[in-house]
Amino acid sequence: MSQDESLAQQLSLDVIVQGPVWDVWTQQVIESWSAKPWVSRIILSTWTGSRYLGKGPEDSTDTLQVIWSDDVGNPGSGNRNRQVVTSRAGLLGCQSEWVVKTRSDQIFYPAALTKMAATFLAERNDTGPQYLDTGIHQVSPIFVGGLYYTFPYHPRDHFYWGHRNDMERLLSVPPCQHPSQPIDHNAWSRPETHIGAHYCGLFDEVAARHAADPAEYLRDAAPKFQEAILHSNATQKRYFRTFHTVDFAWPKYKIQHYWLNCIKANGEFWRDSYGSGDWSG
Repeated sequence: MSQDESLAQQLSLDVIVQGPVWDVWTQQVIESWSAKPWVSRIILSTWTGSRYLGKGPEDSTDTLQVIWSDDVGNPGSGNRNRQVVTSRAGLLGCQSEWVVKTRSDQIFYPAALTKMAATFLAERNDTGPQYLDTGIHQVSPIFVGGLYYTFPYHPRDHFYWGHRNDMERLLSVPPCQHPSQPIDHNAWSRPETHIGAHYCGLFDEVAARHAADPAEYLRDAAPKFQEAILHSNATQKRYFRTFHTVDFAWPKYKIQHYWLNCIKANGEFWRDSYGSGDWSG
């Protein structure tokens, strides 16, 4: 019995492939995930008019559900509003208790998916802290590819793995009011910071205060940017958990081996790339 077959006896996931349809690339993303026996359903969640390079997989099949949402009026800086709206639409199509949200333009190698699934199965039942508004505990950490320590509340958005209930809370962030262009992180917060800060703020009153005032705390030029980073680095690993480094291709940027080219650039840290000191946990 293969490792994937063994995992499938204990793990069943629905996978939301979210983002624009990139023709061949998006099809490769779908095929890489659907090849795993522990993946129950694939939901491609995108928006009307998102086809960039040609016709993508438009029609639902026995193994693929395609959700086309109406495009939002304001995509938000870095497309964050589109990401949240279509991710939430994909979540509505999920039937499994456990869910992955991944991008439509990043192709993970088979060994990488197996490695992450094994870690997720072993650690997914580590109950987290309580949500401030309900008193309900986080069912599981939200597993991410990496965390930045150079930007506040900044999980990398390669993917999110988690319990459906927690994923619903993660994707409950308010919309961004800023335009999609130009991208200026001194003028408004980074997309992942917007999502990460609001999620951390569901558990932590200090993070909630930072999320409510990005001009003061979260934008790159914010006067209290370093204060937010210190608090983020001390707390965000309570709610987000990183995987060990895995490899994937990002053909949009002509990257075949992301771990080699990008992971250690700009402070993106996965579990096995933590340094020493407080950040290492």
